[in-house]
Amino acid sequence: MAVYKNNPFSDATIIKTVDGLSCNRNKYQAQDISESEAMDGVKIKAAMLNADAVVNTICQKNSDTDWINNCWASVKCIGDAVTVPQN
Repeated sequence: MAVYKNNPFSDATIIKTVDGLSCNRNKYQAQDISESEAMDGVKIKAAMLNADAVVNTICQKNSDTDWINNCWASVKCIGDAVTVPQN
């Protein structure tokens, strides 16, 4: 699945915004979070929607406690799953 920080497709149709999370749930282990793991979640959710690509992606690292996701540290990525007309 192709992933782009911007949207290079002028004719793309956005299906849905998708997200992915890399989460360290064990306070007593070294933080093992990564942007690539969070982006894998984005790609999986986009693939489940039969998207052609993910555009407008951005990731944010949270080194403090993330109470919403029950993580001691996390990286969250989001992007727009899109379909691109085939020419």
